Amino acid sequence: MPLNKLLEKTLNDWHALKAEGVTEETPISLDLLWHAEEGAMAKDLAAKLAEEQGISVDAQRRGAQWVVLARVGPKKFSLEKLEELVKRMHKVGTVHACVFDGWQHAQKDAPSPAGEALPLEKEIPKDEE
Repeated sequence: MPLNKLLEKTLNDWHALKAEGVTEETPISLDLLWHAEEGAMAKDLAAKLAEEQGISVDAQRRGAQWVVLARVGPKKFSLEKLEELVKRMHKVGTVHACVFDGWQHAQKDAPSPAGEALPLEKEIPKDEE
């Protein structure tokens, strides 16, 4: 998905979360999704995210495509932090020939699509962005 569309969706989704009572002080978890045409691309991205971000990631074949699923949080987010996350995840996906398709709020107690949720503590080094 093009970055401008991801940022537009992020703005809309942030407003929806706020309408549900989420604030910048509310820790939330996010499920992230990328698409890849080949397994090697998906697996490379998953390995990079697990190594650099310290998050739970899974690469799976779904039909003719591969998907990379990850969960971050719980963590406190603002609109600005969400936009930064989207830009970083879009860029790291591009570097690994994967398309970042965005995020969604992980509902409380919902199982992670990629296993156990871990905090987003590490940042992707600037040269990887």
